[in-house]
Amino acid sequence: MTEPFEFLSPIKINSGLKALEHLPFELDALNAGKPLMLTDQEGIRAGLDRIVEESFGDSGLILGFYGGIPSEPDLALVRDLAVLYRERGFDALVAVGSGSVMNIAKILNIAVSGTPGDLESFAGIDRIPGRLHPFIAVPRSGGTGYETSRFAVLGDRTYSSRRLMPDLVVVDPRMLASGNRGLLISGALASWAHAVEAYFTAPENPLVEAYAGGALALLREALLPGIRGTADETGRVALANAAVYAACAFSNAPLGPAHVLGEAVARVANISAGAAMGLLLPSVAARLAGRDGRDVSRLLLPLAGMDRFAATAEEERSRVVPALLGRMLADVLTAAGGHVPLNLKEAGLARERIPDLAGNTVSGEKSWTAEDSRAVMEEAWSGRQAA
Repeated sequence: MTEPFEFLSPIKINSGLKALEHLPFELDALNAGKPLMLTDQEGIRAGLDRIVEESFGDSGLILGFYGGIPSEPDLALVRDLAVLYRERGFDALVAVGSGSVMNIAKILNIAVSGTPGDLESFAGIDRIPGRLHPFIAVPRSGGTGYETSRFAVLGDRTYSSRRLMPDLVVVDPRMLASGNRGLLISGALASWAHAVEAYFTAPENPLVEAYAGGALALLREALLPGIRGTADETGRVALANAAVYAACAFSNAPLGPAHVLGEAVARVANISAGAAMGLLLPSVAARLAGRDGRDVSRLLLPLAGMDRFAATAEEERSRVVPALLGRMLADVLTAAGGHVPLNLKEAGLARERIPDLAGNTVSGEKSWTAEDSRAVMEEAWSGRQAA
C-alpha cells in the first residue's frame, strides 16, 4: 500500500477473567499511586465499586471514591470534582460504568490536567493542548459506544481529541453481568454502525480496517444473543471488546453519515442515537458502496465469515454487503422484541422535519449530499431499509 494514512490509539486493553486484578500493576506502570474511582448509583447497586475495590487487595495503593455521577451532569460537577481531586492529591482516574460516567471522567481529566476555568474553550475538535493524567476505563454492559472513543459530551458541548481516549480499558466479565437491555442494544448498534462506516469513510487505512474488522467479527457471533438478552459470559465480553475496537476505528476515521444523522435524529425523536444509526446504516451503505470506485468487498469477510466470503464471486462481494446489512438489521429488530423502534416513524420523527435535518447535517464523507441524507432518512422512516 502506497496511500498515506494515519492512525493513533493510546489504548491498552486488558480483557478476560480477573482482568481487574491487574489494575495496581497497570497504575504503577503509569506512575500513579492514588487513583480516584468514579461511578454512578446504578454501578453501586450492581456492586461494581466493591469489585474494583477488592481487586486492589494488599497493593498498598489508596483508592478514592465518588459514586454520585448523575445521568445528566454539568460543568459545575466537573469543577467540584476537580477541587476534590486536587485537595486529596489524586493522580489518576478510574471510571467504572458507561455513558455519563465516562463523559465526566474525560472532561474532569481536562480540568485536573490544566485549568478548570478553561473547560468551555476546550470544547470542539483537537483543542486540548497537553497530556492528561492517567485514565482507566472499566466499562459495564449498556454503554453508548463512545466510552473509549475520542469523544466526550456534556450538555450541548462536544469535546473531540485523541487525548481523551483512555490509557487502559479493562474488560472484566464481573462488570458485565447486568445492565439495561435497551441501553445495551443502543450501544451495540452504535458499535456496529461505527465499525461498518469506518470501512467506507477510511477505505485506505489498514489499521482502521483491522480494528473495525475485529469489531465486526465479534459482533457477527455476539450481536443477536446480546440483543435478545441471552448472551453468556463469553458473548458479553465479546460485545464489550467489540465496542472498544469499534471506538478505536471510529476515532481514526471521518464521521460517517449514519453517525451524524443518527445523532441528529436522536435529538428530535424518541430514539437513542445508537438505535437511529442502526436503522440508517443499510441505506447509507447502499448509497456509498461503489461510489467513487470504492471497493468494500473486504467488508463481507468480517460481516459474514470466511465460508460466505469464499463462496461469493469476487465481483459480487461489494454488491452483497448492503443487502446483508439490511437482513442483519431485520434480524436485530426481531431480536430486540420492541426495545428498538422498527422505523423512524415509530420513533416519533415527524416526516416534515426530514428535509431540514438533511440540509443541516454534515458528515465527514466528502461525496455525501443533502439529497443522500433525505433519501436515507425517508427509507428509515418508512422501514424500507430493512426489507
